[in-house]
Amino acid sequence: MDIDEDGWPPASVESLWAVDLGDGTVRLDNTPWFVRGVASDDIIRVEVDDEGVRWAGETVRASENCTIRLIVLKDGGSGAARQSVLNIFHSLGTTGEGIEQYRMVALDVPPTADLPKIHKLLVHGATKEWWHWEEGCVTAAWRTSPRHDLVQSMSVNLLAGIVYGSDRSCWRSHASSRRCSRRRSCSAATGNGCCIHFAR
Repeated sequence: MDIDEDGWPPASVESLWAVDLGDGTVRLDNTPWFVRGVASDDIIRVEVDDEGVRWAGETVRASENCTIRLIVLKDGGSGAARQSVLNIFHSLGTTGEGIEQYRMVALDVPPTADLPKIHKLLVHGATKEWWHWEEGCVTAAWRTSPRHDLVQSMSVNLLAGIVYGSDRSCWRSHASSRRCSRRRSCSAATGNGCCIHFAR
């Protein structure tokens, strides 16, 4: 991956969990932290090197999912703050994960999620300096969804949940258990699960 003058992203290679489809392609089973232009459930062609490492090639079929990433500023990006961010976006139809090291949250936004409200909330939170955010991978549906500068339809209590999240015991997302698979070592692949590596 290309690293800018500020040293971002903080890695030249990102490894993601995937499902081997048996035909030289895999289906991504994680939300990317750093690599751009891919999202969960994308079908990716892979190349295997001499050491058996799978490297990502072209995207064969893009899913309808978006990847949105945030650096949480509120409360110093604490575990409770990250969990609150996950909770509020989960209420709008997303899944995701948080990572302590970079105070980050990565959101998987399916086409069934409330795209206009998600975008409005992203903009509103950035205005309030709750987070910085970026579009890691977006779809035509995301680009054409109505966008406004402020969250008019959100209740004050709902927005306050971002700042005053009550769940301080865990910052893992509400996503299904497969989202936790990135915590497994790439060498621990079982069945048709595998790790693939992105250097693009």
